[in-house]
Amino acid sequence: MPVKGMTVEDLDHLVEDKANSIGAMLLHLAATQRFYQIHMFKVKKWGDWDTADSKEWNVASNLGD
Repeated sequence: MPVKGMTVEDLDHLVEDKANSIGAMLLHLAATQRFYQIHMFKVKKWGDWDTADSKEWNVASNLGD
């Protein structure tokens, strides 16, 4: 399913009560990509992020189960 054009209701949808929303999962993927880029292209150790990147992406990166 393409995500372009999804509504807020679509992005907030929960498959089950304890699930992450579709929007949260998309943010999680974006955070993982950002941290991977820093790790690989800026040659930093995993977890050695600038404060700005940490503030922007840490919550989405650590969604939990």
